[in-house]
Amino acid sequence: AALGEQGSAADAAVRQAETTLDAAHPGALREAVVQARTAIAVTDEQLGGWRRRQCEQAETVQRLSQRRAAKEHQLAALEGERATLAESDAVLVAEAAQAEAALTDLQQRLAPLERERQGAEELEVQLEEHFAAARRKRHEREEMAHTAQLALQAAEDRIAHLRDQIEADLGVVEMDELSAELPHQRVLPIDELVTTLPKVPVLREGLEEDVRRVRRRLGQIGAINPDAPAEYRELESRYHFLTEQSADLERASSDLKQVVGELDQVMRQRFRETFDAVNTAFQEYFTRLFDGGKAYLELTNPEDINITGVEIVARPPGKRPQSIVLLSGGERALTAAALIFAILKVSPAPFCVLDEVDAMLDEANVGRFRDMLVELARETQFIVITHNRGTIEAADAIYGISQSEGGVSDVISLALDEAIRQAKH
Repeated sequence: AALGEQGSAADAAVRQAETTLDAAHPGALREAVVQARTAIAVTDEQLGGWRRRQCEQAETVQRLSQRRAAKEHQLAALEGERATLAESDAVLVAEAAQAEAALTDLQQRLAPLERERQGAEELEVQLEEHFAAARRKRHEREEMAHTAQLALQAAEDRIAHLRDQIEADLGVVEMDELSAELPHQRVLPIDELVTTLPKVPVLREGLEEDVRRVRRRLGQIGAINPDAPAEYRELESRYHFLTEQSADLERASSDLKQVVGELDQVMRQRFRETFDAVNTAFQEYFTRLFDGGKAYLELTNPEDINITGVEIVARPPGKRPQSIVLLSGGERALTAAALIFAILKVSPAPFCVLDEVDAMLDEANVGRFRDMLVELARETQFIVITHNRGTIEAADAIYGISQSEGGVSDVISLALDEAIRQAKH
């Protein structure tokens, strides 16, 4: 507005000079006209400069507004992704808790069944021992009874033979005296055959010894247990019952072992798939962080995944492959960062804390490390403890810790997005 007023005043001065041209001195008038036109030119130039600056400021404001809108849109998208990731994480945590609870329940159910199976096996062994002992004893009794039966039959045959000889030699005698002397022996139905036998004043030599021998054999047989068949049937019924229980426990144990085997197979398969994916991502991030080189992961015992370890073999640019323990501090830090980034790529976590990982890195490595953080920050929130300016530049929010004179730590926070918005206004 001021420039416009100056231009109008200059125009008025020119017009006034022209109207008084005839009355004034011609040289002075020409000089006044030149001065007025010079003033107009200067004013026009200043006005053009102000207009150009105004256009530039308008363009700057428009550009900043567009960047602000883009940032706000990006922030909204990130908030949506963060909410989605939070929901996914909650679902995964719930599924993991359910799987852990199911595994714990299976283990708790398996433990008493395993104890019952062991108890049934021990009881089965004891019953087998008892049955074996009973069978041996029964066999011995049967052998003794068979031997006694044979001896008794032999004695009866001998008595019959002797009776025949007595009848042939002495005639018929009464059997009352012989029955009284042998009350425990089986009475043969001789009465049905003969009524009397000839009396023998003196028995044949050796007959009494035969009778005593037969009596000893009968005494060795021992008492007969009339409840033995019932006890045997009871033990046999108990044996069948425990055998069925043992079979049920065996089936339950087999089913549980099958479930455990299937879970173990799934765990092995998933471990192998995850290991291969992490190994591939690790090789990629290692090459990007080192700007060359090569690295890989290998299992120390690939035949048994349950006890295997993982070895890191790295070859930075210009070096031969070697274990991570032989690398320098900065190389170990970059290798560890590559492994962490690979794990986060395969299985993103809600957040990750890094404590001065970049402390031993030079400026070029810090730049690549920072680019990795920015790339992975779309899926994972990073909390980085650092003193490196290059890493701080990639942060969305900065928290500084300082100690006052009283020894109390003070926290100073700065949100970069908010600072940028304030700088725009």
